Amino acid sequence: GNTLAHGVDVTYTGTITLTNVNITTTGASSSALATDFGGGTVNVTGGTIIASSTSSGSHSAGIYSTGVITVSGATVTSNGDNGAVIDADGTIHLTNTSLTGAQNGLMIHNTVPGTPTGTFSMSGGSLTANGGDAFNITGAKGAISVSGGVTVTASTGNLLNTITSGSVTFTADGENLTGNIVCDNTSTSDISLTNISTLTGNINTANSASSLSLTIDQTSSLDVTATSYIPVISDP
Repeated sequence: GNTLAHGVDVTYTGTITLTNVNITTTGASSSALATDFGGGTVNVTGGTIIASSTSSGSHSAGIYSTGVITVSGATVTSNGDNGAVIDADGTIHLTNTSLTGAQNGLMIHNTVPGTPTGTFSMSGGSLTANGGDAFNITGAKGAISVSGGVTVTASTGNLLNTITSGSVTFTADGENLTGNIVCDNTSTSDISLTNISTLTGNINTANSASSLSLTIDQTSSLDVTATSYIPVISDP
């Protein structure tokens, strides 16, 4: 297949809107939906969107955002890479969309100077990581929110993994989440469970030195099955 060939690639603040369009890329470095140099805006409603390269490290995500990518009612899959990648201050908004990654479901990283915030929000639908973490923040700053009954599955990895001087705020609104949370001792995680959310999983079982806080409102709950290290926990 063609390499360096994104299915959709918007640059330098351009805008594109797609409705019920099916997209498949085949080569390496060929994400299905992308914004790149200078950012841009992509709006997608419906369709089946696949980055089909199966090679590990193919740099072929389902969604790659340095701008603003909004997807509603679609299916997005990467067969060899992360379901979605946010670089720097990119944004991804998903509604009633199925997102699947062969590695992580979502990865936030940063390739520019400074500490911009990558933003990810998801309402309804599903996020599946078949070979990594559901949400992975590596050396970057991220803001993640999930609501509306998203089904989150990480078959081999963590629910949330923040490493290598990463920083994340993670908010669950009306969510039933299962999986472990890791924040290494160079990183920061601020997690909130709100509006009848549940989290079943262990937190920092091997690392008591990280900066992690957990806020649980009076309608929400946490169920751990192993020793967990939560330096700050609050119940407003």
